[in-house]
Amino acid sequence: MKRFTSLLVYSIICFAASAQQKKLFAEAAIRLSGDAELAFVGPAFSAGGGINLGKRFSFAASYTFFAARFRDDAGRQTFKTNTVDLVGLYHFQNVFNPAKGFYAGGGAGIQSRKTSETFAIQQNSYTVAVLNIGYRFPVLVHGKQRSLSLDAKAMGPYIEHLADGDYVEVLTQLMIGVRFRY
Repeated sequence: MKRFTSLLVYSIICFAASAQQKKLFAEAAIRLSGDAELAFVGPAFSAGGGINLGKRFSFAASYTFFAARFRDDAGRQTFKTNTVDLVGLYHFQNVFNPAKGFYAGGGAGIQSRKTSETFAIQQNSYTVAVLNIGYRFPVLVHGKQRSLSLDAKAMGPYIEHLADGDYVEVLTQLMIGVRFRY
């Protein structure tokens, strides 16, 4: 409940700030997400905010929640991740319409994972690199131009040193979906 309240307060502050200044923005996303093996697939919900630095650069901080379940021979399996990331994006300009175009960027994040898998990882929280690419479209909301994006985000790697060798996940999470910037 604390997490939901904190996220709600953070979102209200971001929306209020974005209404005051064009540089600040709030964003929400829903993506289809999966773990490293794509054994757990389901929706991931994200909320955050950021700042535009000129016409081509922006920085965004976001919180993403992903939970998935399935039933197998061993019983009900669950997988949950909470990720906080900071990503810098470069917006490629479309010559005909500057509000449209591709973007790409990278950054860092902290990922916390809880799972009922039998081969569960030893660390519950770790840092990851974040890669974000997509294509944005302009949309009008109450007469103001905002942005809707087709978005892909990848996080990883995770390396764990074990007695009998290293355990490596190149991508700890892969997500594809839509993002709305207000």
